[in-house]
Amino acid sequence: MVVNFTAITDVFFEYKPEFYVLIDPSYFEVKSDKFILLYEKLAKVDWSMTLFVPTSYRKQAEALVCNPNIILKFINFNYLPGKSKAVFNLYQRNIASPRFQNVLIACLYVSINIGFKEIKLHGVEHSEFQMYEINEYNEVLINQKHFYGSDTINLTKEGKILKGEFWKYLQYYSFMLEAYSQMKSYSDFLRCNIVNYTKKSFIDSFDKK
Repeated sequence: MVVNFTAITDVFFEYKPEFYVLIDPSYFEVKSDKFILLYEKLAKVDWSMTLFVPTSYRKQAEALVCNPNIILKFINFNYLPGKSKAVFNLYQRNIASPRFQNVLIACLYVSINIGFKEIKLHGVEHSEFQMYEINEYNEVLINQKHFYGSDTINLTKEGKILKGEFWKYLQYYSFMLEAYSQMKSYSDFLRCNIVNYTKKSFIDSFDKK
């Protein structure tokens, strides 16, 4: 299972993944050449692949993905907290969902619902807070590093974090860790074992190896 801009990398066509997940709204707005390249690469997929996208972007996804080899499936973003049997029954039916604070949480949700009995996590350090800095104008910057490249984003100029509101990021981080705790309980409910092979990961919900 792969995510985000994996399709623009060389390994994508070597690996030929069966499942792909896109949840960020930016992937359906196509504001730059990088997004155009992403869909050009997806158009060249010559194997059967299932692409999971938010139900709210169904029309956009159907317009952007014009490849008979790609099956579109939709995730309902209806956040419902809790760890009860009633909540998890709604998760199973894709009626309710955890808080998708990042794409990995969506991948876990999808993988559990598909019926995977073991999920192995690699490269999930989640040390993003160490990548942040505040410049001399009190603007919040993040220096992102992915296997497909790196960049620095001014979150204040993008309107994502206003001056004086960096505390909100820490709240988002808390939401993310809470969602992992939910996914741990959900995986236990469906007898799916999630193992984190990232030794320095800040995710403390899953067993590490």
